[in-house]
Amino acid sequence: MFNYMEPKFIRKTFQDEWIKTQGTALEKKLRQSTWPIYYFLTPLPVESYTFLNYVLGWRCVATQAELKKIERNDLFAQPFISIRPEDRPVTFAEVLSPEWIPETNPSQLVLMQTEARIRSVCLTWTHFFESMTEAV
Repeated sequence: MFNYMEPKFIRKTFQDEWIKTQGTALEKKLRQSTWPIYYFLTPLPVESYTFLNYVLGWRCVATQAELKKIERNDLFAQPFISIRPEDRPVTFAEVLSPEWIPETNPSQLVLMQTEARIRSVCLTWTHFFESMTEAV
């Protein structure tokens, strides 16, 4: 067992299927214009296509001392990390559960940056917990 909060990661690759519209640029532009026009146009034909997508599953394993401090200070509902600014932060309860937290992206570079950020945050929280004094 480690003496710091340890991040765990798994990686998966899968074929993702989406649909895209076919049509000329003019047809697509007309459908984005004022509302009366697109009621008279026929729907654009669609086709499905697949692309490679990547998933990074992650979670953390805290030491017993860190778990005691998290429980004693009621930190389970507190934010652990915010992956993207537009998303809600991931809490300690989610991070320390046995379930993997998925992060999906078609770019491996973005997932590597996410992994590096998670590793950094784990180390930061470990330093934070080490600086906490014991309750009297």
